[in-house]
Amino acid sequence: MMKKITLLLFLAVGSFASAQSLDTLKLDTTNEQRLEELKAKADAEKQQLEAQKEAAKQQEAANEMAKKEMKLKEKQQKEAEKLAKQQQKQAEREQKAKEREQKAAEKAAKEQQKRAEKKQKAQDKLAKAKLKVSKVQAEYDKQDLKIKEQSAKGKLSAEKELKLRTKLLKTKSKLIDAQSKVNDLEIEVQRLN
Repeated sequence: MMKKITLLLFLAVGSFASAQSLDTLKLDTTNEQRLEELKAKADAEKQQLEAQKEAAKQQEAANEMAKKEMKLKEKQQKEAEKLAKQQQKQAEREQKAKEREQKAAEKAAKEQQKRAEKKQKAQDKLAKAKLKVSKVQAEYDKQDLKIKEQSAKGKLSAEKELKLRTKLLKTKSKLIDAQSKVNDLEIEVQRLN
């Protein structure tokens, strides 16, 4: 009887221990599963965080690149505007220089034309003055010859000779004036050359 009780007790203890062991095994499995899930969740969160960091890094790099591109574009635009202004100023300077040259050329042409006209007038006057000298010289030679011829023939009275010589002196004075005018005009023509 005692043996039966001991056996039953032993079986009961064994059964309890077995049940306890199964519960522990169940608990261990559940804990391990939870740990795996937590680990998987942590890994997923870590991956998500890494992905977010990478995305943020890429976004920052993209923003930096966009900033650089914007700055470069602004710099290029400023340089283009500066160059355009310089080109405009250069074009204006060239235009002004061209206008000055044109005015100077027009002025020079007018002055040259005036000078040519003056020279032509002076040459015309000189030609007339030389013609006058020739005429007065011819008149003087004629009068001088007349006096010499009449004096040689003895037909010249003192009164007539005085009259003719006075006339000859006047002609000589005319000749000197005409020659002086020719000299002045020759100097003027020479100056206008």
